[in-house]
Amino acid sequence: ASQAGVALERARQILAAVAKNAGPDDRIDVWTANIDHKDATRSLTNGFQPAGGEAVRAAVSRLGDAEYGAGAVDLKAALDQAVARFEGAAGRQQVLLYLGDGESAASAAPVTEAVRLDLGGRMADREVQFFAVPIGTKIHAYNLHGLATLTGGTVVRVTEDLNTDRSRGDAAALLRASFDAPVLYPDARTTKFGPEVAEVYPTRLPPLRADRATLVLGRLAADAPSLTAAVAGRAAGKKATVPPAERL
Repeated sequence: ASQAGVALERARQILAAVAKNAGPDDRIDVWTANIDHKDATRSLTNGFQPAGGEAVRAAVSRLGDAEYGAGAVDLKAALDQAVARFEGAAGRQQVLLYLGDGESAASAAPVTEAVRLDLGGRMADREVQFFAVPIGTKIHAYNLHGLATLTGGTVVRVTEDLNTDRSRGDAAALLRASFDAPVLYPDARTTKFGPEVAEVYPTRLPPLRADRATLVLGRLAADAPSLTAAVAGRAAGKKATVPPAERL
């Protein structure tokens, strides 16, 4: 119910702007998240469709004419279903853009940190990035920021006024810039810290975005002049290695 009225219209405006500014080869699958039932949580486009196609335009219109925000959401179930639709095709970036407040009041069990770690880890394994535009009066920051951090996405705050072509275009450009930031997905098997490091947290590094810092806590085995690590993984579908060294 928190996504009714102004919130739903705001989501519709953002979706329309993203579709309008998408590339000719981009595809979009528009979902509505609700309770865990096939008639409630579902794709409005019947799968991925060309961003500029009729199916996406019809979904945008439906959000304004036929859909309404009412009741509670099972966010985990909705994300599981939406993520399953990604094909993992080579050369395609996989973006899940969430528009909402992050609440999951209708989940069968609370969305705890352990649940977020599991869901985010599975999304990262498939290189599906979670991006969120917070919409609503009460935002569940743990879900939005947690899933974004775990998957190589980010939380994007757009302008309050989306009633002009310029403001909607600016919002779409801001989102596109966030989508385009390089991301390294570390391979836990080959990412190693130097012998001077006794332990680190998190033990599994999340995807590393080029446009933000990643906090890693640790303990040294002994005094050392520098901290070393070799972070290996994939970026843009290709193997990449970053050998950082930081003088202490």
